[in-house]
Amino acid sequence: MASPYFSNILKTLNPDFLIYDFVVPWALSLGLDQNIPTIQFFIFSAVSVSFLFHRLFKGPSVRFPFPAIYLRDYEIGKFNSMMPPASSNDNRKDDGVPPLQFLITIGHSCDLILLKTFREIEGKYVDYLYELMDSKVVRLGPLLHDPTKDQEDKDEETDHVIKWLNQRETSSVVYISFGSEYFLSKEEIEEIAHGLELSKVSFIWVVRFPKEEKVTRAKEVLPKGFVERVGERGMIVEGWAPCKNMSISMNL
Repeated sequence: MASPYFSNILKTLNPDFLIYDFVVPWALSLGLDQNIPTIQFFIFSAVSVSFLFHRLFKGPSVRFPFPAIYLRDYEIGKFNSMMPPASSNDNRKDDGVPPLQFLITIGHSCDLILLKTFREIEGKYVDYLYELMDSKVVRLGPLLHDPTKDQEDKDEETDHVIKWLNQRETSSVVYISFGSEYFLSKEEIEEIAHGLELSKVSFIWVVRFPKEEKVTRAKEVLPKGFVERVGERGMIVEGWAPCKNMSISMNL
């Protein structure tokens, strides 16, 4: 739906080049149609990118040259269902087309491939990408975010977490979080709480609930008296934690 509007933007701006993410494959076609050099930017590791393009261009029968990287049996079926035929050259992402169909064209049509990595960590995988791709591969480094400039510093809802963390001793705080896609059951929450209470360690525990869940407060599912018993030793965060700012603390 956005491609017609984006095409008009390109015509108006007439940029020297176009950098785009793989989730908007139609940007490649728009750039090529207007003779704009296209640059693909992968924000994930060279390991995963090289493995992906290996399967795209060489097929599942050719073993990936680095045996430590492989698919488990239960992953193979799901992965294969996402893969296009190696001979395909369709960069659309329409219904009925395998989700990774468009990567075939990306691998052969981009002027540059940008990777969020550096040689000291993923050198052999970057070198293998050079062998696989028609495009030039450029490493951008880790591109680490500077949390000291983040707006989270000014967020009153999370600022108290940082203040609490800064008052702890070095390497004394355990961080518990299961991300944004997994929600603990009441039984799992009780078991983790029991372990934290017995451990006597300081902790930051992020607890989230699905939107449709009637329970909206952690205290409703935590063991009775848990918060009072752990006291200042523990910090329960409901919703989102200021992970970027927390990551620079030596106390975590």
